[in-house]
Amino acid sequence: MMMKTQEVLEDAVGRRVSCDGERGTVRYVGPVLPTTGLWLGVEWDDPERGKHDGSHEGVRYFTCRHPTGGSFVRPKKASFGVDYVTALKQRYEVELQEVIGEELKISSKTVMMVGFEDIKQKQRLENLTEVGLRRCEVSGPGAENEIRNTTPLAQSLDLSGNLLSSWEVLAAITEQLESLRELQLSQNRLSISSEPSRLSPAFSCLRLLSLNSCALTWTQVSYMSLYVVLLCAYSLVH
Repeated sequence: MMMKTQEVLEDAVGRRVSCDGERGTVRYVGPVLPTTGLWLGVEWDDPERGKHDGSHEGVRYFTCRHPTGGSFVRPKKASFGVDYVTALKQRYEVELQEVIGEELKISSKTVMMVGFEDIKQKQRLENLTEVGLRRCEVSGPGAENEIRNTTPLAQSLDLSGNLLSSWEVLAAITEQLESLRELQLSQNRLSISSEPSRLSPAFSCLRLLSLNSCALTWTQVSYMSLYVVLLCAYSLVH
């Protein structure tokens, strides 16, 4: 389901957001003097999208890696993304309509099959072995076991350019995909876990993990290399 702004403001710091096609990480939630109302202080993946380093009129509200990497946006203008299954259904809806249609034609008569489309969609998603959710604003797993029940056969998953905020959030997705062997995570910004070993079962079946342009540290790379073959071109922060 769509993440409603009012539902996420309390824990928004550290969350990933999208605004006008640009992605960033929330570093601050609160007032910005002398204006009224709430603002999100965002550090953008592309520093050219920002305006400052987290300071405004001599007051520092948050910090950025780049002197022009931050800016303030109103919460209503930021998207906190959707869960995995919502993104999946949105992504494959057009393809689904082309494959099964909305109507069945029998003996020159058009017969509407109530519930038929939902059944065929469920069957089609359950048979997917390659799942492509690139730039679909995926930010979390959704309801418990929903991923496991929706795409149980997935062996390859592309989550590049989404709104995943941490390895814990990612693990909540991958632990439900027991057949997963390849995972594309390029252009994400994932905070590292304080207990990385606790997450290892969620990635134990992976054989290939792509992490291009993820602003990784060597600590993160050394951890993940214990479990998978890494593709980390243009990913490291020196």
